Amino acid sequence: MSLEEVRREIEERFRRKLKEELEKLEKRGLHEDEACAWLKDKEALEKVRKAFGHATTLGVEVGFPLCGRDRKPGDFVFGEEAEIIIEEGKCPAGAPITGFFHVHPESVEEFWANEYFSTANLFNTFLRGEKGYTDCIGYIKGGKMYVKCYMFPGKEEILRSEVPRLVGKMMELVKRGRGLAEEEIAHEFKYLMQKVEGELHVCVVEVK
Repeated sequence: MSLEEVRREIEERFRRKLKEELEKLEKRGLHEDEACAWLKDKEALEKVRKAFGHATTLGVEVGFPLCGRDRKPGDFVFGEEAEIIIEEGKCPAGAPITGFFHVHPESVEEFWANEYFSTANLFNTFLRGEKGYTDCIGYIKGGKMYVKCYMFPGKEEILRSEVPRLVGKMMELVKRGRGLAEEEIAHEFKYLMQKVEGELHVCVVEVK
């Protein structure tokens, strides 16, 4: 086989591989970074910064719904130290809630779990069951602000994945957590959550 034939063979294999990956994305109905696309808007990013400011000043979770197809930020929602509830009526009239963003007020250095979605976050999003619903958290790590998002792929796809089993394991871990040292809990929870994040195609953006 000549060098030219080898080159053509490599190019053809690359095209086939690229086509396969694009077909996978099309079947999922979303791109891996689509969940973070709303953060490209300057006004949205400014509102995210304000949410971080409110959360760290007040010491409570602060967020807002994402509204409509473009996932524009709605009105601020103020929660408790470790809980926040999505409120209806925080999007403009006629704009459905298509996602939710909230900030964890303590840094990851203060509490390791703030870098991750809680099992309650995941469970509530799964219950909604709306394909394309975007769930996002904000956290501070190493003095920097980050936003982490994923887009719900739909009930059928989630049931075919490993996510339900992994989330179930995390919920069991939380239940029996009192009998474990914090280091043990953290290690196992992080391991399971990173697997979940891989299944959900999580994206992360640093807020500057």
